[in-house]
Amino acid sequence: MTRAPLLSRVSLRAVVPLAMVVPVLLVVIALGVIVWINGRASASDLERQIFDQLGQRIDQRLSEFIEMPSRINRLNAHLIRSGVLDPADLRSWSETLYQQIDAFEGVSSIGFGTPEGHATWMIRYGGEVGYEWAIQDDQTGSQIYEYGVTPDGQIGRLPRGSYPFDATQRPWYLAGVETQDQQAWSEVFAWARATAEIPELGLGRVMPVYDESGELLGVHDTELSLSQISAFLGGLSIGEGGSAYVVDERSLMIAASVRTALAERPATRLHASQLDDPRAIAIAGVLRTEYGGIGSIDRAQDLLISADGEAVRVRVMPLRNTSGLRWWIWIALPENELLARTHEARAQTVQAGLIATGIVLLLGIGLSLVAVRPLLRLVEQVRSIGEGDFDDRSDVSFTSELTLLSESLNTVGAQLQDRMRLKQSLELAMEVQQNLLPDEAPKIDGIDVFGHSTYCDETGGDYYDFLDVSGVSSSMLGVALGDVMGHGIAAALLMATARAALRSRVSDGGSLASLLEHTNAMLVTDTKGVSFMTMLLMLIDAGDRSVRWASAGQDPPFIYSPESGEFLELNSSSFPLGIMERGDYTEQRIGDLPTGAVLVVGTDGLWESQNAAGEPFGKDRFRDAIRRSCAGSAEAIADAIRKDLGTHCAEVRPDDDITLVVVKFTG
Repeated sequence: MTRAPLLSRVSLRAVVPLAMVVPVLLVVIALGVIVWINGRASASDLERQIFDQLGQRIDQRLSEFIEMPSRINRLNAHLIRSGVLDPADLRSWSETLYQQIDAFEGVSSIGFGTPEGHATWMIRYGGEVGYEWAIQDDQTGSQIYEYGVTPDGQIGRLPRGSYPFDATQRPWYLAGVETQDQQAWSEVFAWARATAEIPELGLGRVMPVYDESGELLGVHDTELSLSQISAFLGGLSIGEGGSAYVVDERSLMIAASVRTALAERPATRLHASQLDDPRAIAIAGVLRTEYGGIGSIDRAQDLLISADGEAVRVRVMPLRNTSGLRWWIWIALPENELLARTHEARAQTVQAGLIATGIVLLLGIGLSLVAVRPLLRLVEQVRSIGEGDFDDRSDVSFTSELTLLSESLNTVGAQLQDRMRLKQSLELAMEVQQNLLPDEAPKIDGIDVFGHSTYCDETGGDYYDFLDVSGVSSSMLGVALGDVMGHGIAAALLMATARAALRSRVSDGGSLASLLEHTNAMLVTDTKGVSFMTMLLMLIDAGDRSVRWASAGQDPPFIYSPESGEFLELNSSSFPLGIMERGDYTEQRIGDLPTGAVLVVGTDGLWESQNAAGEPFGKDRFRDAIRRSCAGSAEAIADAIRKDLGTHCAEVRPDDDITLVVVKFTG
């Protein structure tokens, strides 16, 4: 009788767990040996990752922080040029300056000086409640008066003090004039109130402001309190014993995460080697000895220093900003702390291996029951996502195929959630933009008006508006129609900007050409010539049946006379808005239009819309629709055009926004 092999007498319940546990155990042992041997390499990798993450975070925060004054300067320059802030009435600035300094926590002072020597500013002092507002103008003479401001913006009735002041002789004003239409940084300065024990560090950004003719209106100065940088560094998680510093090219202190004075009285900044901090002193010494100073370091350098007998790893890196500041970041971590993390990683690896061995043993015992559970979990996740629970996440790691499927489902859920948020945002943007368009056409005897816009996305760049010119004539209607390059959110923002610029000026009167020039100046300031829009302005007088118009690159309006059966194009155009500072816009007029005449103006998305064969709708079909429907109302004419367009394009979705305005002279 032949004896069966030994394995044939062993239960599968024992063989399967052993077959699964032994390879895993061998792998765990091998990994443990590799991790142990390569511990130093792991520590270096961990060190580099920590330094990279901290450096990127600090660099990003500093770049955002030092960009803030430039943005405030540009904002106020825009407000000055647009007439919101008047350099001739500095007292009216107080509310705006309060709102700005209250909104931007890191800003310590926002001020402005004029060529006449007048000035105003709003300032906050560290450790004090509220702010201080200063004013020097014709009412104060050669003196500047300072008033206390409560946290809610109430200015005190009596001044705190006054002293002789001439803005044109201040260093920040002189520095602003010298920049010649550019922004510049002041030197980092230390200052302190009489009641402060330790001086604070500040940094100013100056910018001259000129009008359209190149005449200097004044100099804007926005200053930062660098204690905000120190507060940010102090709030970082730099291990248990780590620290971070920011210095300039002379190793003078800018900020530090450690609680130590960075300046001393009388308003003197400290060198890193003068701090009450052994690490900063050691870093400054190594940089001076090995590099001849920090100014020669143009990329990240890793150092090993000794501070108070402790080995410390240091990353020295220049700040990557484009505003002209030459600052460097120091990050210091005790080497023992880094090695402790490596030892912890080793222990975790061994522990994870032992746990994995036990898990595999359990999996071997209950393989038939466990094998199907991951698949059921994925089915449950698919059902949850289908019901709208996009936050449902699975963590299946059973086989490579199921793991990949789990990760893909997690990604799909996150993407669907993002798409839903984006859709909600776009729906809100669409609602806001639709509210910018006229709710209904104005009622004016002698003319019938109708306008409509259709966007190919949730938002678009087409724009039409009925302007209130009743102050000029009750029989007159103002019409604006524009088309921003492209469509979507960016086009919608530019469209809203143009609408605001146009409406802010239309009540002041003037020619249509001057309105276009004003709107163009506003857009050029914001777009820098990168984006543009076309625009047509018309004044339609029902009394004498005349039309005045001025165009900035917009397709000409059409006038159809039912009596003659002929179309007239009102050609007149210049450069689109937002490209050049001066567009040389002109205004033209046509009068004595017959009763029943129809004026139609539209954006190019109307006649450029194509069908499935790639054939555009064209202006011939556009004219035919007007000719057939001219006996109806303005809305009926617009509906006829849109109906013919829909018939032509059929199921093809337009790839551009479509806008048209119809005006009919009813007599």
